[in-house]
Amino acid sequence: MEFKVIKQFKDKFSKAIYPVNSVYQTEDVERAKFLQENGYLYAEKQESNSTDEKNLLDESVEKIKKSVTAELGKEKLEILLKLEKGSKDRKGVIEHIEELLQEVE
Repeated sequence: MEFKVIKQFKDKFSKAIYPVNSVYQTEDVERAKFLQENGYLYAEKQESNSTDEKNLLDESVEKIKKSVTAELGKEKLEILLKLEKGSKDRKGVIEHIEELLQEVE
């Protein structure tokens, strides 16, 4: 199973460091659940379009505001919000995504 890392951590077994936006792979369901519950991993399995999300958030704030719209849907907006908070944590991007989430709810 693959999971998106939303908060950097050092794995206690392998001693590997997993930075934000990397992918954590494990077959240990309990370990994955523990890391999710403690805010290190996104709660869903990694999807193939995560690279697109990461690339989108690598843009400037102005470009993100133009590209990220309510049409993306609640689930994708929530993913983008978590990724932004776990990496660059830009106030303008976070506020924009939160406003869009209010529109789609």
